[in-house]
Amino acid sequence: MISVSDELRNWAQSAGYAVDNEDGSTHQIMFWSRGGETRYFVKATADGWVQVDCSDRLQPEYFLFSGNSINVVERYLFGLFGNAMRSHRRLPLLATPMTEDELAGGYGIELRQVAGKDRYTLVTKSIGAVAIASGGKVSAYEDLVPLSVYLETPIAEIEQSFTSDDGRPLFTLLD
Repeated sequence: MISVSDELRNWAQSAGYAVDNEDGSTHQIMFWSRGGETRYFVKATADGWVQVDCSDRLQPEYFLFSGNSINVVERYLFGLFGNAMRSHRRLPLLATPMTEDELAGGYGIELRQVAGKDRYTLVTKSIGAVAIASGGKVSAYEDLVPLSVYLETPIAEIEQSFTSDDGRPLFTLLD
């Protein structure tokens, strides 16, 4: 069983995404863009993690991201939909954190074997693995470094940053 918060549903809708339980149950939540070109599938996995798969233009699903809880996945999606919202509203691009020295305190990124593949993983000393990104180092850091910040930031502050013209309080504008 999986469910997402009303806050995330509203945030996704404000970014131009509809939300649906594709299979008529609570085993999977689907977010799809207007026109259906991009779909994100959120589902629980057998190991207790929550996985996000993506499908572009009705192509087969592929692994995008995984978090150790629905809270981690929601924070990831707040960032993903926040960037989509800014683009849709034609707001300036944000300089989001993307380097190791911009990780929130207590977080690190390690390359680990996950299901037989090398994957970049957001970790903490107290919890261990928190999130797993797809792709190479650059794209993984683009996902995991901002996520470390979102996990330490109230949702209202994340929303404020994505909707403000200058990206404050979390971000600055990209030069």
